[in-house]
Amino acid sequence: MSANPSRTGLKFFVTLVVLAAAGVAGWLSFRPVAKVAAVRPGAASKIVPGTVVVTPEKTLEIRSEADGRLLESELAPGKKVKEGDKLAQIDATDIDIQIKHNESELAALRKTIEINDAKAQLAWKTTEEEFKETERLYQTQSLAEVPFTKAKRTFEVQKEEIKLTKIANERQIESLENTLETLRLQRKRTTVLAPFEGEVSLVYFHPGALIEKKQTLATLITANRLVIGKISEENFAEIQLGQTGLVKFLGYGDETFSAKVIKKLPTAEEATQRYLIYLDVTIAPERLLANLSGDVAITISERKAQTLVPRRAVFDGKFVYVVEGGRVMKRELEIGFTSLTAIEVLKGLREGEQVIADELDKFAPGDRVRVEPVKW
Repeated sequence: MSANPSRTGLKFFVTLVVLAAAGVAGWLSFRPVAKVAAVRPGAASKIVPGTVVVTPEKTLEIRSEADGRLLESELAPGKKVKEGDKLAQIDATDIDIQIKHNESELAALRKTIEINDAKAQLAWKTTEEEFKETERLYQTQSLAEVPFTKAKRTFEVQKEEIKLTKIANERQIESLENTLETLRLQRKRTTVLAPFEGEVSLVYFHPGALIEKKQTLATLITANRLVIGKISEENFAEIQLGQTGLVKFLGYGDETFSAKVIKKLPTAEEATQRYLIYLDVTIAPERLLANLSGDVAITISERKAQTLVPRRAVFDGKFVYVVEGGRVMKRELEIGFTSLTAIEVLKGLREGEQVIADELDKFAPGDRVRVEPVKW
């Protein structure tokens, strides 16, 4: 029995449609993918741009206060320390020997003085008794005035000699005590302690190295960080305390962090002539690493806008790539407010149109593309 011609024709037609669809799908699959953002309404912001850098609240060079070989070191980049923690130990062997020698000398001196004082007291007691007898004889007129005057003068001289000996002994003791105090201070300085709580940034010497007095062993920074914004002179007047904005750090890609102006400095950097502001940034403290840099946009004013596009979609200051019917078209814009992440378009785009938002250098006007919407 022969096949129905109409059914055979229908099958053939369906086959052609399927093949054509497969061909179109295959052809389309070779088109590059353009990540597009939809033009949308929102709040447009007028901003003052600037750069930011994260610095420690305090930086201090840890210096050695003694000469000698570095015996021990707890210094390591990134190590957290508390105030009073031992950071390093300089060899104090020579000082310890001097301290021990001077302690022995001081002890011997005090013992010698004690013995000599005891002898001197006995001798003085005898001298006093002899003078009293001489004085009694003189008072009873058994001794002439001349020998009595001579005996009295000798007695007074001996009394003054005892005082001078006592002063000399006290000076000897004081001198040795001062020497010991100096040596102990030198000994104390061989131990390097952390002056405040912070983090070791840089280390210049390791155990075994010979250290000179006042030589820098390491750099210590505080755990607290300052986020400093740098603003051009022409924009600085618009900055006010309490204004908010967004910060982007180079180390964190496109992630943004809210910020508030908390201080304005009245003078500019000598090298760049940019004015400085301090920012309070909403970010976890452990992520606020020293020397992070990036950009800041301080919001000066805001208004409602009908057409906003991602800032990264605009190139050469006023152009975007629009995708219409699968084809790339270059469009010139009239720009309004510009924020850190978005640009207000006054003319050139309509709400809902799609603009290429990433890898703009891969496309040119007239290219046929497939679109992949991205959120922004």
